[in-house]
Amino acid sequence: MELPHETHIPIKIINEEMNLFISKRPHWIISSGNSIFFGVVLLIITVLYFTPQQDNLNVRAQIVPVLRSIPIIIPDHKNNITFVVKTGDSIKKGETIAIINSLIAPQAYTLLNNVVNHLPEQGNNFEHMGDLAELQMPYEAFCMRSSKATSEQARNRNSMQFKGLFENWKKTHLVLSPANGLIIQDLHQLSGTNAASALYAIYPARQRFQVRLIIPQDKIAKVNVGQNIMLSFDAFPYKIYGKLKLRLDSLTNIPIDSNFIGRSFLPDVLSFKNDKKIPVNEQLKVHGQMIVAQSSMLSKLLPHW
Repeated sequence: MELPHETHIPIKIINEEMNLFISKRPHWIISSGNSIFFGVVLLIITVLYFTPQQDNLNVRAQIVPVLRSIPIIIPDHKNNITFVVKTGDSIKKGETIAIINSLIAPQAYTLLNNVVNHLPEQGNNFEHMGDLAELQMPYEAFCMRSSKATSEQARNRNSMQFKGLFENWKKTHLVLSPANGLIIQDLHQLSGTNAASALYAIYPARQRFQVRLIIPQDKIAKVNVGQNIMLSFDAFPYKIYGKLKLRLDSLTNIPIDSNFIGRSFLPDVLSFKNDKKIPVNEQLKVHGQMIVAQSSMLSKLLPHW
């Protein structure tokens, strides 16, 4: 059975005005065609020039504390030492940790220190301190001169003399706390110190953290201090919360196991989009992306032309 042949019905536009409109080119193409063409090209070039393009370098990252503990260095710990603190005590910067090379009792030192801090307002109301060791005779002489002083000027001069003597004694016989924190017995972590001279350590009260970036040796030529770093966290997907932007603060000059180490300080609280804020801790898993170069899309395309 033969299929019927397709029939083509020619369409003829009878309207002469329509034929004329179709066959005639618009006058604006003829008169301004070149201008429009170059205008479009210029617009494309402008967009490409001002469109930023980044070169990113993905690196391994880890959150670490800036300082795990501060060693308390005791000069020649074989000498006589009397500790006035113990493991677990909170301490403030400048407070006494230990008394060395002196037989003075801690309680006697505390009482004497309180008296000296209130001179000359203390007046003549001096009480028995207990065993002041090498400070016993200077203190008794000070008390005697104070009781015999007939003028306020003489009492003030006597107070200043004893204050100066006491301050010199403290420089020789006291070990003071270098920071606010918590006393810990942490000898095995005191890297860079002589364990024989460090009997305690202080865990800082306000601990700061930094992100440690591991940069491959073959990529180090692209990396410079001050470049931007984008951090993303497993617990907070960046597609929802965004990324944390930092700057590279430091970079090692010598590779360690074929890698260079970069470091950047972290704020105390990490702020993300959607008003999400979390405190920093070592347990957060983080991924680093370094912006090693920033240029226009046009400069990217030119080498290929």
